[in-house]
Amino acid sequence: MHPFSKNPQACAGNLGECKLLEHIHDWLGESTPPSPYGMGDDTAVLQQSGNLLTTDSLVYNKHFDDGAHPEAVGYKLLARNLSDIASMGGTPLHAVTAFFMPANTSLEWLEGFTRGLGACAQAYGVKIVGGDLTGTDGFLGATLTLDGIAERPLLRGRVKAGDLLYVTGNLGGSISGKHLNFIPRLKEGRQLARYKAVSGCMDITDGLGKDLPGFLSKGLAAQIDLNALPISEAAREQSGRDGRSIEEHAFCDGEDYELLFSVEPTFAEQLEGEWKSSDLTPIRRIGVAVEQNGSMVLMDRAGNPLPHWHGYEHLGKS
Repeated sequence: MHPFSKNPQACAGNLGECKLLEHIHDWLGESTPPSPYGMGDDTAVLQQSGNLLTTDSLVYNKHFDDGAHPEAVGYKLLARNLSDIASMGGTPLHAVTAFFMPANTSLEWLEGFTRGLGACAQAYGVKIVGGDLTGTDGFLGATLTLDGIAERPLLRGRVKAGDLLYVTGNLGGSISGKHLNFIPRLKEGRQLARYKAVSGCMDITDGLGKDLPGFLSKGLAAQIDLNALPISEAAREQSGRDGRSIEEHAFCDGEDYELLFSVEPTFAEQLEGEWKSSDLTPIRRIGVAVEQNGSMVLMDRAGNPLPHWHGYEHLGKS
């Protein structure tokens, strides 16, 4: 059977990523257990051992281009997986990689890529233990699978009404360089996992506009204080060039690789005090989870719906 269709309505891109994942979950049937032991979170929790397992990919001209140094691309392949482990409050352990490349792939580029990958692994204590190499007719990309361990994995979909919403670091403007040069928030994730009052966590990869609705529990909405958003200087500069608001950049640019987490309100003062006196990446309270009225998921402090800030869509459907 030919794997492609000329009918746009019959193509994967017509669904968009979230709907497509729902279909894949249904097609897999009973072979995939409920989240977090199957699909549905940043990282799967292996039921038998409590270990973590995640995978991610990079594709030429999608996640990087000729302007990126190969060492930075190799770093990014592992670092984005490390960000998933960080979001669960975990520690990374082992990785396997799969390379997809045509025969004319430059050895100089490949060496730089591999050295960047190895340097990232050494920096974060990861052992690369194997993988696969596949020749292609022009496609260049790589996939990495990473395992880890967490005593108390932090999950999505555990937020309760009244829980406060926080982020680490700054948001927006990643295309200026952060998407290739970011620090996975492993220390911050492990610290959050020590607090039982932290009800959930995820890493921000597609922008708040897309990731925050997926983070909330069913029946909840997020009331956001737009004045509290920690917006990067790069986003402010881009806003000055393209005319889009700094808030839109913070919600839509993606590849922030910061942590979004929720905290029970009675613990907020203690958390903020302890965090401020540490050497961890600064955090900012950006809003609160509230009971949902109607279909609105993202709103401002006055309860008005936010603009259609949908974040990054991998298959091109907004």
